[in-house]
Parts: sequence; C-alpha cells; structure tokens
Amino acid sequence: MTWEPVPQHIATPFAESVSPDNVLPEHPRPQMVRQHWQNLNGLWDYAVEPVAFADGSMTEGDPPSEWHGQILVPFALDAPLSGVMKILRPDQRLWYRRNLAIPKGWAGNRILLHFQAADWETSVYVNGEKAGQHRGGYAPFSCDITDHLTDRIGELVVCCWDATEQRAQAIGKQIMPENRRGFRYQPTGGIWQTVWLEAVPEQSIRALRLTPDIDAETLNIIVSGENLGGCTIRVVARDGNRQIAGASGRADRAIHLGIPNAKYWQPDHPFLYGLRVEVLRHGAIIDAIDSYFGMRKISVGEDENGIKRFLLNDRPIFQFGPLDQGYWPDGILTPPSEEAIRFDLTYLKQIACNMVRVHVKTHPDRWYYHCDRLGLLVWQDMVCMPKFDQRVTPEAARQWEIEFDDMMDWLHNHPCIVQWIIFNEGWGQHDTKRHTDRVKQRDPSRFVTSASGWTDTGTGDICDIHDYTFYPATALQQSAHGRIALLGEAGGFNLCIPGHTWYDREKPAEHIDRINDTTRPTYPTPEAMRDDYRFWVANLRAMVGLTALNGVVYTQITDVEHELNGWLTYDRKVSKIDPDELGTIHAALWDMPQFESAIGPDAEWRYSAGEDMAPSAMPQNTSPRDILPNFGGNWCQSAFDDSSWATGKSPFGASESAPENPIYIRTTIALNQRLDAPVFYVASSADCQIFINGQRIRSLRVRQHSAPISETCTLLSADECDLLSPGENTICALLLPSERPAYLSVQLLDMK
Repeated sequence: MTWEPVPQHIATPFAESVSPDNVLPEHPRPQMVRQHWQNLNGLWDYAVEPVAFADGSMTEGDPPSEWHGQILVPFALDAPLSGVMKILRPDQRLWYRRNLAIPKGWAGNRILLHFQAADWETSVYVNGEKAGQHRGGYAPFSCDITDHLTDRIGELVVCCWDATEQRAQAIGKQIMPENRRGFRYQPTGGIWQTVWLEAVPEQSIRALRLTPDIDAETLNIIVSGENLGGCTIRVVARDGNRQIAGASGRADRAIHLGIPNAKYWQPDHPFLYGLRVEVLRHGAIIDAIDSYFGMRKISVGEDENGIKRFLLNDRPIFQFGPLDQGYWPDGILTPPSEEAIRFDLTYLKQIACNMVRVHVKTHPDRWYYHCDRLGLLVWQDMVCMPKFDQRVTPEAARQWEIEFDDMMDWLHNHPCIVQWIIFNEGWGQHDTKRHTDRVKQRDPSRFVTSASGWTDTGTGDICDIHDYTFYPATALQQSAHGRIALLGEAGGFNLCIPGHTWYDREKPAEHIDRINDTTRPTYPTPEAMRDDYRFWVANLRAMVGLTALNGVVYTQITDVEHELNGWLTYDRKVSKIDPDELGTIHAALWDMPQFESAIGPDAEWRYSAGEDMAPSAMPQNTSPRDILPNFGGNWCQSAFDDSSWATGKSPFGASESAPENPIYIRTTIALNQRLDAPVFYVASSADCQIFINGQRIRSLRVRQHSAPISETCTLLSADECDLLSPGENTICALLLPSERPAYLSVQLLDMK
C-alpha cells in the first residue's frame, strides 16, 4: 500500500517535503550525540483492536494476527501525516510492528531503543519478549533490547494505549471529539516523536546534568550511566574549535568545569559552548558524547522603586512572547519537519520576541535546541490533567509527579528554559505548596510558578495573572507577596483569514467596543486588528514603565483548530500583521518610556462612599459597562457640587471589610497645553470607571481570582486626547463594590 497523507482542510507548506524515507531524520537528542545511531522513523505496520478498560496495564498481551495497514511513524494515529487519521479511543489499543537490522559495526555494544515520546502507556516487545514498559505521554524513555535480539535481527512490536480524558492523567489540551469543550483539540494516540536506536558500550554514559554558575565561573556537571565505577570522566569545553577548559572526575559526582570570563547566554547573544564528555578506563576512551551548554543565571532583584524584577545574568529583562500550544494541522502535536520548527522560532525572533511559553505540552528535543541556538527564553508548563470533571486520585497524583520529574530531568540542560509552571488555571491542581517546594528543591537554578492564572496560593517565585481584557491588569507589588509579577496569558485578538482556517465558522465582528474593556475581540479586517494591536502594545509599554509587570505572554503564535487568535494562521502561510511591522511594534516594549505627571500620587481628590451616591435602581450583579455615567446628580460633570464630599489623597477605601457601596472620586486639573500621550494609571480591588469632563472613557475590569489588588494602565487614543483640553478639566473615577476590601488609586501621566 502506498502511503499518502489524509487530505484535510489545510496543511502547512512543510508537509509537502514529508515522505516515508525523509521524516524527521535529524539526530533527536542534540545534547547527547554519539556516532552510532539509527533513525527508525518511517512506515510501520499498525493495527487497532478493542480492549476492556481496566485498572492495570492495558498494553500487555499478544499482538494481533492481522495488521490493518501501514502508518508513518512518528506521526500519531489521529494526524493526517500518519496516513491513517483515526482517533485512538480509550477502549482501544494501538499496535505497531517493524523489523530491526543492527549494523555489523555495532557488535559488542549494548543496543538501546529510544522513544522521544509515545502517549500514554507503551509496552515494547522484541522477538516476542517484553523489553520494557513506560507510562507518560510527553517525555522520552528508553529500553535496552540487546538480550532480546537474535543475530542482530529482531521483530519490534509496540503497543500503546491512552485514556485521554477518561482518567486523571497528564493530557494537556487533548479531548475526545464528542466531548470537546472550551479550548480543547485533537487527541494524540500512540507514538508521536522520533523512535531511534543507539549503540553504547557496556560501560556507558546514560545521562548528563549541566548546571551553569556564572558567579563561580563554573559549569557543574554530573555524569551518570551504566557500570561506570572505577572509570574516569573527562570533560572538555570548546569555544568554536578552540579548547578553553577541561576537568576530570567520577560518575555520579559533581565535576566543576571552570569557565573564566564566560560569554553569557542571553537573547541578544545566545552563545553556546561545545562540550565533549568522555569515559576513560585505564587511560583509553571507551565512550564519548558531544554536547553543548550556555552560561546564564536566573535571579530576582529590585529596581530603584523596590519593585521585584526578573534578572537574567544579573540584569533586569522584560519578557514578551507568545503562548505556544505546539499544534500543527498536519502533524497535530508533531511538527512535520525540522524546517517547520525553525520557521516558528525564527518568526518569533523576526517579530522581536525574546520569550515563548510552552503550553501544557512538550516539544521535541530539537525544538528546545533551536531555542537555545536562537536565544528564546522558555517558560515550560507541566502537562496538566483534565480540566473538566476533575478527579485527582492519590494514584493519579503520584503518576503525575513522576512524569513531571521525568520532564524536568530531561529538559534540565537547556539554557533557554528559565521557569517551570506547575499548574495552569487550576486544572488538576493539588498539593500546590508541596509541589512548589519540591520543584524548587529539585531545580533551584530556575524560577517556579505554582499556578499560572486563577488559583494563586501565594507560593513560588511568580505571581502570574491571566487577563484577556484590552487593558490587562497585573498584581500590585504589595499584593504579589513579594514575588515577580507577570501576565501569563493576555491579548487573544481574533481574525479570520478565509481559506486558512481549520473550520469556517467564525464571523467577523461588525463593531469593536472602544469604551468597555472587552475580551478577545474578533476583527473585521487585518487593518483593524493591526491598528488595535499597535495601540494594545503601546498600552503595555506604559505598564512596563509604571507597574510591577515583568513579562507578557500573548495568546498566541498561531491559530489552533477553532481558535483564530494567532499571529499566524494555523497553516503558517499568513502572518496577520506584516512580520517586519510586527517587529517594529514589539520593539517599543524595550524602549523604556518617560513620564510627566498631570495627576500624581499626592494629588488632592474629593471622594464619597455614602449611600446617597449609590444608584438605587441598579440591579445586583450589574456589569460596570451597564452603569450610566450620569446617575447620582451628574456627579462626574464639571458643574457638580462636591463641597459636601471629603478631601484626601489616594489610595482610597482601604479597609478590612468589603464595601457595600461604590467609591467615587473626582478632581480638577489645569493644563497649559495638550498632553502628548495621556495615560491613566489605576490600582484597584475591583472593576472601575474613568471619566473626563463628564464623559466615560473606560470601564476597566479587574480579575477577581488572583492578587487582591491589581494595577493597570489605560492609554488614551488620539481621538480621546481631545477630551483633555488646555484649561480646567474634571477627572472622575468610580470603584464598584466587590467581595474584597476596597482599594482605589488613580494617576494621570503624559508618556514620552
């Protein structure tokens, strides 16, 4: 039977180069390269058979007597590039078969069979004998098949089973099509990353742990392996072809390799040193691998205002980049080619990003290698358990922890990874403090986010808020419990590009609300999206200068299936904003603005929180966008008599109990000239509104699931600037009641 991809709605241009004899042929593990290896990607026999759902292993037993056809490994069964595109269901298991032929030159070595990833339980059989089993869908695993081979020949049979959302296991965004809810996509059944063989000696290296220490000017190396007792480990660092350092030691003990006057790894100069690791016995080299490393340091510091800042190599760095869900229309979780990986990451550099958040999945090892090479900081999520109908049993929690540890150990050596994110938005969240402490102890060289969005327990290094409003809010420094404040998800602007969508269901918006703080708007044209996006980034620039914000994750790099909020279309053929123009827009984020104060923190305000000002006709649970700006005696108008109000300075309303009534503040300022780029800084505990000379210009929404006090900025558009005229101007603000103690502080500044 001739292989061909299953035709689908759209495909990336990279799928055109995929063929059975040319599918992801590169060495899959760039940080542990040996000379003798063999890629097993290509056509395998496959069969799907029913299996009774049970608590024990689901992949043990005899292979089927009949095979259904051929599948292109490493693409999952459900991917178009597999040539099959069938959903592997929880009451089915997937069998693979192919023959192995070990090269003569490998005689005398142990033969390791490597799987870069297979989802979720995998059993391996060679010549009818079980050679290994693994549970977990997102990290590499290996088994030694030497003793199961006969005269360097073997029949390899692999069985995979995946419960997807039917069990509490690490699945990320996968879900059965009939159960799809929210932002969930195609499931991934079976092998979905490269499978390969490697010849290693009896005494061999099996793992490296590389940890840079720029303060001590050393690279700390731990080498572990098989039968290395009595052997010497020799390590050599190179700068290009020039040897710069060397050291020796023993296996399973730290070897300190001095790197004086190191060239630091950072986004604008991602320098990588070459590394050679050798095993010596009686002076002879019996095993060797080639690797690389980067010298960099992650730490926290304070700026001149006492704000916590993310430091890279002891210097503050603002981070901006996308949420990367790692989906492809043709490969689903598997990139179709090396070129495809490079395209995505090179695009991010072109549009002036310095960071990317890997969202509840892992990529192939070579993806991280290219982040190392190009200089992209990576925030790595742990793969979550199901969001819907959560049932985190003790057994599931133990297995999830094992998989998390495997992922951390596997990715530890990549300098690009700067933080671990344990839970996303409360999905499968449990034992938060224990996991946070455990991860920090396991890897003190990186930051730990205990929860990205939603259920923040105050632990870890990061206070991470998700906010998709047009004017997102970050945590006020004092409410972040002394942690670094980030926006782990924001933006999410939608634009439908006909002919480049997985589904043709999305309708363009007819009107964009410029006053109310809407979320994830859908734009009618690319020009409309570009103009609003430019303004959104300009507003972020104000936040960088005025708040504790250290980084922003934009959702997202590409459209994914029914989602249309990518910079790129799902097929990677259209950038919705010209990449060079997008790069220019983003570059402004690293140009620190200056500000002149029009209403500063010491300004005098008139304020009231009495019942006489509360609109009696307002129904409960009213949204701030529903409140009219002229209730209560036109309190926001310039002519309103506020002589009975109290006078004070911000912040207003701080108390131990939640208020029952709104808080109103107003002040008058005199301007000598028009402001260049007026921006309101607002710190509040709840939704609030801003008025200029009686006209409501903003209804700001504040997320209620994270820090008790948030801070944001709202930049005025060119048309809105006309509302602030030379002479006297009345500025008013309204804070709505919430379940939290009230807090409101407002400033008006001119951004330069």
